[in-house]
Amino acid sequence: MSGLPRQAHEFPILNEGCLEKASKALRRTAIQRMRTSPRSEDWVTWNMLQPLLTPSDEHGGRVLDRDAWQHIVSLAGRCAPGAPQAGLDAPPRVKFWLRRASPPAYEAARRERMRKATEQRLRERAENARPVEGPSEIDVAFIGKDYLIFAEAKLTSDIADGTTYDPTRNQIVRNIDCLLEECGDRQPLFWMFAKDRAPSRKYVAKMDQYRKNALDLSAALPHRGEPDLCRVGGGLAIILWQEIFALVADRAYPDPAWEEVRAELRRRVH
Repeated sequence: MSGLPRQAHEFPILNEGCLEKASKALRRTAIQRMRTSPRSEDWVTWNMLQPLLTPSDEHGGRVLDRDAWQHIVSLAGRCAPGAPQAGLDAPPRVKFWLRRASPPAYEAARRERMRKATEQRLRERAENARPVEGPSEIDVAFIGKDYLIFAEAKLTSDIADGTTYDPTRNQIVRNIDCLLEECGDRQPLFWMFAKDRAPSRKYVAKMDQYRKNALDLSAALPHRGEPDLCRVGGGLAIILWQEIFALVADRAYPDPAWEEVRAELRRRVH
């Protein structure tokens, strides 16, 4: 990928050698959209965070700059004042576009509800061994010793309301379910990176609803226990892309594409 010349209609991308190792690179259509669409949130997600990451270590991991991390944590805290702060001091390893299967407890519970549905297509689908929900893609994972944070990135689009076989299972709930499945004893947090917090956005309403009312989150995730939902609910935060851009706006970066990328980032997030 990095050896190919960039076409006139393509946007520059930082650290293409690292991008080649990401799971997104295996999906050529997704990479092509990232290169060519002026509305690609994947392009913003990747390029915005690159200047804040250390070079890869011997295990291929990249860690967020300590000062940048502390600032991002403070931004989340302003949005969710009740969010836990203990254990978040150490900067995380950062992974992009992790794909996670829906948790087994959800699959079992949803399949059982489908067996009792009035619609024949749902009853028939319940007997099919294929998962009733496809894998979720976690845009950014911040992985610490004492915490695990999944972040969903949005630019111009809103969240998906549901899935093929579960019209009430929105994108936020899916991510939280995968987060709770993976975090173990670590503190789970769910964030969104977005261009705006407009009241008309479904993600604004849902994040606010779940943060303020644990019962609503419990209704969306009935297979999860109350202690788990309380661990994650108070820390739901929406961080604006322009707030993160402030961290990179005046930062020097060795990639020759940086000046062009920075100008395009500014255009997209403001």
